[in-house]
Amino acid sequence: MTFVIIEDPFRPDVSDAAIDNMFAVVSATPHHAYLITTTNTKRLLMVMQRYQRQPSILEQRCSDLLGTRQNNPVVGFANVAFTYRIHRQNAAAAGMPAFLSAPVSHRILSVCPSEPVHLEGFASEDGRPWGALIREVFVEGTTGPRAKPIHPQWIRNIRAQCRTAQVPFSVIGLGDWIAEDQCTAIQAELAIETALVHVGGGFTVVGDSQREAANGDIKMLKMPASMSKSVGAAKKTQRYDDLLRQVA
Repeated sequence: MTFVIIEDPFRPDVSDAAIDNMFAVVSATPHHAYLITTTNTKRLLMVMQRYQRQPSILEQRCSDLLGTRQNNPVVGFANVAFTYRIHRQNAAAAGMPAFLSAPVSHRILSVCPSEPVHLEGFASEDGRPWGALIREVFVEGTTGPRAKPIHPQWIRNIRAQCRTAQVPFSVIGLGDWIAEDQCTAIQAELAIETALVHVGGGFTVVGDSQREAANGDIKMLKMPASMSKSVGAAKKTQRYDDLLRQVA
């Protein structure tokens, strides 16, 4: 068995032909497990509905690419965990209905919040609530020059929503930023000068010398890239392995 991760094949710059070729291989290799992430759920829905209407598309692609013919190749792609990546509430509002309505077997939410995200009230086009259709929700922080901090309360709120909906919840990592009251002495010592303070719904940058005097409900420290990446990469690899084993 092979675990394969595919990053957003539903981007506008990816042709329908390329998507068809990819899913022909996926449908012809049910012994492999796939994790496919996307932020373009409307195109995901359109592609899956097209396969339902015209299963011969994948049958022909399998024949052309692999020299084999797959009879009735699409049954929700049981070997794929489709993962919708959410950053902001307006994106969730635009993409969740299509994601919940897509005729697939496994749906996962990857929430990388840059603001509070609320999942309550989302449903598929036929009225099924989000909690009945999502296999798992996990929160993941961002890394790199444009990494944004995640307020711990945002994570707690998502966890509470998952508990209410009875959906499994986990945190892969917090990315480059860590709450000052949650880091160890070593992490605090290694944190670079930049600190962010959450005030009035947004994060404000303060210098290291101002950190103690700043007023805010939480202070976030930016960890060195080497520390955040080594910790985050290990957790992400382990979690992705767990997710892929579930659909294998």
